[in-house]
Parts: sequence; structure tokens; C-alpha cells
Amino acid sequence: MQTLNIENKEYVLLPMKKYNYMLSNLEDQQDIADMIQFDKDLKSGKEEMIPAEYAERIIFGESPYLVWREYKENQQSNNYKKSQML
Repeated sequence: MQTLNIENKEYVLLPMKKYNYMLSNLEDQQDIADMIQFDKDLKSGKEEMIPAEYAERIIFGESPYLVWREYKENQQSNNYKKSQML
């Protein structure tokens, strides 16, 4: 590792391969932190997951609002049916 002084500021020079490795590790750490936060939000009810069939419909161009509304209606209907079985 080499250092370089420009206008009284010290900089570190390192091979591009090492820089890319360090950058990749930082991105991995951020991904891990994001997954941990999402898991906390999911457990607290702040986030919600939907089945793949609904997500795919949104990805392929259907209105997210209409797909979400259908999902919530089906979810409520299923919950009602389950409650009637008890």
C-alpha cells in the first residue's frame, strides 16, 4: 500500500483488485444489515410479504393497487373461513 499527499491531505493507493474486494465486502455487509432490518420489520408487522403469484403479476405489468387489493380481499376471506372452522 502506498500513500500520496496532495494539498496536505493523505491518500492511500491500492491495487484495483484489492479496492474491488473491499467494496464488495462493504456491499455484502450492507445487504446483511438490510436483511436483518427487514426481518425485524416483518416480525413487528411494519413489513409484509405476499405470495409469489401476486408479486409476479405486478412484475409482469398488472396494476400493483389492484393486485394488492385482490390479495388482501383473499386473505380476509381465508381468515374468515378459518375462523368459522373453529
